[in-house]
Parts: sequence; C-alpha cells; structure tokens
Amino acid sequence: MKNFLKISSIFALVALVVSSCDRDEPTLGEPFLNVSENQRSWNLPREGTPAERTATIDVESNRSWRITVTNHSVEPEEWFRITPSSLEGENNGRITVILENNPGAQRRVDLTLVGAGRNPVMVTIVQEGDGTLQGDGTEQNPFTVAQVIRMIEDATMPGTRVDVWVKGYIIGGVASTLTDGGNRIENPSDVVFGVTGIRNSAIMLADSPNETNFTQTIPVQLPTGLIRDEVNLVGNPGNLGRELAIRGNLVRYFAVPGVNPTTDHRLFGDTPPPPPPTDPDPVSALAEDFQSFRSGSSNVFMGDQTDSRGWRGVNVQGSLEADVRSSDGNIFVHFSAHRTSGVNVGDLQEFWLISPRLDLNAATAKTLSFEMRNGHHNANSVFSVYVLDADDTDGTGTRTELTGWTRPPVNTGSITGATAWTPSGQIDLSAHSGVVRIGFFYSGTSGSGNSSTYQLDNFVFGDAQIAPPPPPPAEHEITDTLAAWVFSSATNLNNLTATFLEGLITRNIETALSFTGSDRTIWCSGWNAVGRYWLITIPADRELSGDVIVNFRTRGTATSPRDWRMQVSSDNTNWTDGETYTVAEAIGNRSVKATLPAPIASGGTVYIRLVTTSTTSIGGGTAAPGGNSRLADVTVGL
Repeated sequence: MKNFLKISSIFALVALVVSSCDRDEPTLGEPFLNVSENQRSWNLPREGTPAERTATIDVESNRSWRITVTNHSVEPEEWFRITPSSLEGENNGRITVILENNPGAQRRVDLTLVGAGRNPVMVTIVQEGDGTLQGDGTEQNPFTVAQVIRMIEDATMPGTRVDVWVKGYIIGGVASTLTDGGNRIENPSDVVFGVTGIRNSAIMLADSPNETNFTQTIPVQLPTGLIRDEVNLVGNPGNLGRELAIRGNLVRYFAVPGVNPTTDHRLFGDTPPPPPPTDPDPVSALAEDFQSFRSGSSNVFMGDQTDSRGWRGVNVQGSLEADVRSSDGNIFVHFSAHRTSGVNVGDLQEFWLISPRLDLNAATAKTLSFEMRNGHHNANSVFSVYVLDADDTDGTGTRTELTGWTRPPVNTGSITGATAWTPSGQIDLSAHSGVVRIGFFYSGTSGSGNSSTYQLDNFVFGDAQIAPPPPPPAEHEITDTLAAWVFSSATNLNNLTATFLEGLITRNIETALSFTGSDRTIWCSGWNAVGRYWLITIPADRELSGDVIVNFRTRGTATSPRDWRMQVSSDNTNWTDGETYTVAEAIGNRSVKATLPAPIASGGTVYIRLVTTSTTSIGGGTAAPGGNSRLADVTVGL
C-alpha cells in the first residue's frame, strides 16, 4: 500500500542536487505544470549501470512545485535517491531518480507533482525484480503472511497497515482455550492445525497450506455476519486448506501479528465453477448504452459482470480483452493494447466483443449503428466489425465483415484528448437473415504508443432507441441562508471557513486536501469505508428549526464511493438521517435536506454530515483508498 513520505523523513536518504533545464524560464501567466507523456512511466532494470537505473523527468512550469513520494515497496526507502532532495522546485526544472540494484521482488515508487496547474502530475517508476512476488496491500496484489509478520514486528518498515488486503491459506484456528488462560497466542498448542477444538471467531492464515510452525501464521478476526458465516472452520470445515484474501487492519491480535478488524473477503479454490455467460433469447431490437455495467480503470472484463446481458468478451491472443470503462459518468467498452503494465511489451493482443443474438427475420428495421472514438492511434492496429453466426460465441465461425460505416477521425494524442464520439451511421443488414451476432474484433501490439485505442458505445439494432439520461434532481429552495462556500484557490485548505456568513467544513479523513481550479472543487482520497464524511459546522445566531437544506456540486473518480446520505445533529454525537444521494464521475448539482429533531437555540451549533453509506464505487466495483471525492459551491440554509 502507499507510504506517503514527508520531506523531513527522507533528508538522510537523498542528496541535494537541483538542476534546471537549459531552456528559458517561462514568463508568468496562466499557471501550468506539466511532464511530457513519455516521462510519466518508467520501467527500469533490476541491475545495470547507474545511468541505466536512472529516471530523468523534465518539469515544465511557471510557478513553484513540490513532490510527494509514494513508496509501494515494503523495503526501506534507501533503494532510490531523488534529486532535488528538498522535493521542491520552481519554474522549469529537472528531477532525477536513481535506483539501487534490486536483489528481490519488483518494486515501485510514484512521484506526484503538485503546484500550479489544473491537476497533479503522476510519474510512476517500476524496477524489475527477480520474479518473486511482493504484495502492496491492494486487492490485486495483497500482502503475504510473511510481510504482515515483518510489518508488525518492525514498526519502522514502510507500508500502510490500515484497510489493506492479505492473502494466504487457511491452515486452522485459534484454540478454544489458550495456555495463558486469556487471549494470548504464546505456545504451539494455542494454534490448532485442523478444525476441532477451535473458536468460530478467528482462523489462522499461512503462506503455505502445509505450514506447521505456528510462528509463521497469523490470526484473522471473523466478525459476526457474512465473513464469519462463510469462512469459519467450525461451520465450514471444508475451508481448511483453501486460499483466502481478507481485507482489514494489520495489528497485534491475540498478542501476535494479525488482521483485526476485517471488512471484506474472497475465498478461492474448491468452489463451484462460475456459471456460463447468460445468453438471452434472440431479440428483434436492442439498444445498449452499457450504463448498467460495472466499470473500472482497467481490466474490468465482460466475464467480470454480474450480468453481461448476453455480451461476451473473448481473448484470442495475449492477455487482454475488451474492458468496461467510464468517463464523466458515461460507461463504454474499451479496446486497447496501449499499456506496459500487466503485459509483455511487444506481444500481439487480439480479442473480440460479441453481441447477444439478434433476430433479423423478426426485426422491423434491419439496421445497426453505434458510436466510437479513437485515441493513441497507430496504423498497425486493426478494428473490424463482423456479422457472425448465431452459435459463434468466440469468433471462430463463418463471418462477414461490415464495411462503409463511419470511423472516428485519427487521433495521435492520448486518450484524455480522444476524438469526439462519432456515429457510425446506419449500417444496412438486409443482406443477412436469420439469427446472428455482431462481433467487434481488435488487434494491437502491447506497449506505449504501439497500438490504437478505440472506445464503443450506444449500440443500436433495429428500431430500438437509447434512453435519454434522467433529468437532474430538483433543487430544494433555500429561503434563509445560514452559510455558503465558494472555493477559488488552493489557499487556506486547512481552514475552510465560510465565504458568506459563518461556518466551517472539515472531514474525518487524514489524507491531504487538494483544489482543482477547472471546476473549483476541493477533494481528497481515503473514502473507501462506510462512515467517512464531510462535516459542516454552523453556529446558530438565532433559534433554528425545521428542514436544513444543503445545495452543492459534487463528483468523484471511478473508484470513489457512489452512495451518500445527509445527517444533522445538535451535539455532533446523536445524528438524524436525511435524504440520500449518489455521486457520478461527471460533476453535477445535488440538493438534500434533513429535519432537525428539535429546535437549536441561539448560541448552539448545527452539525451536518455528508457521509458514505456503502463501499460501492462509482464505477460499480469497490471503493479504493486512492479514489477521490469532490465538493464545490456549498450553500446551507433553511
């Protein structure tokens, strides 16, 4: 997990060298901060000359900037050296990062440049390893049991210990009666490598299913509810030896390194195979905007959908498939090999997206249309559309290519500057009959700049129509304003007093608060748990009663929480629930209210919380620590 380094903690680790670029310093004007795309992602060798193990990043700016360092390795920070060691610069400048030879697993460090400009700039540096695995505490790459033991026994080791994932094998449980007569695991007999004589509130986890040394195991708490019901060995003896991924906090539990409390889990092995993809009956018309699909930042494939509605993703070559992504609240299907992580650079990636069955004989209109856009263009990539047989679910049957449809214009820039969505136009299917499928085929080469990116949306067959988006929610009318906030700069982020009248906004998250000028939002990460909140505090200069209304603008990233609720209180302890709301990636207005249970006298205080109510993310998955939620233009009144 992320280990945010403070400047004061690394002065002993880095040497002070500041080098400015030879080009002229820019004149002051509109603030900007930029690093070229080809210097934002580095993959350096585990060994070699210092030059081969060095990343050089040229910064373009006309203001001062600073660097936040995130070490994703559990190793101490001595494996990299950064200049400038002050982690600060001004105007155009250069950052160099030199890595030590790597004797172990792959490791990674991120540099986040913050300063003038619309958004922070992230630079990722990965150093190749010896092939051994080392977790970083994410669900995709959980900590091992050995890492947990090391991190708890040695408090100086880096790595986040809160809300992380750990993976291992269930090798037994905690004895019903411990030898000390209390709650300490001290002797071999305190750990049972089996399913008898144990309690149902905890299990023991190890890196090997054959582990017999109790010092190489950790206890894992099982709270009442779904986790205990599905995992405990008393009720589920068949779980012995199964692999478990568990989410929680790394602490001393039963006086030894362990995980407590726990909030989520994944069981692996000896489980029924997943059901085959649904294959609905053939339809005479179909409109699909993919808005009900689960999306993410990468690798959310059709096979990962709870219900793919008959759509299938098929890998032909390589490791990638069409995945489901979102931008500004819009969900679409993404075709690309433009990446360097999780693939072998230079490998050919080929895959299909195949539609549900379509009945041309029953269709009133034998037509097809869709929308596409293009980015990261490379002429060697292939994107083709075919009519497939009804029983062809993997693209290996007889097929006929559809031509003459309108392709999006070529875009040689990044996907953040993708072309506009381009309608394909009406594609005539009258030459075909019976039940068919439509197949979208992609072929491209892995690596940065080696392939084109295409995105697909609004698939329409026959006389179906894409439903219009729902109207924005009606705004509650405020007739008596209590306080208002308009955020206009990054100053005073630690003291968000009201712009109009009196009030204060705080939060129960310790991550740093940031400001984005383009939409005037304040934001931070760390929203990946139920009960995280923005807190609005307003002094009552008169008696207040009735409905308290909050009107504001909000948005979030795909991995930030979707579901929220407003609450009110007169003592910051006892809370009354108000209306719920959801957050999308696109910024939008929200208006919620809650009724004060009793009048608040003059001289008292009204407390308002905007609080997360689930860990479901905007993208449809699980909220992650790095997901950020944003707030703007807040008005509170009666």
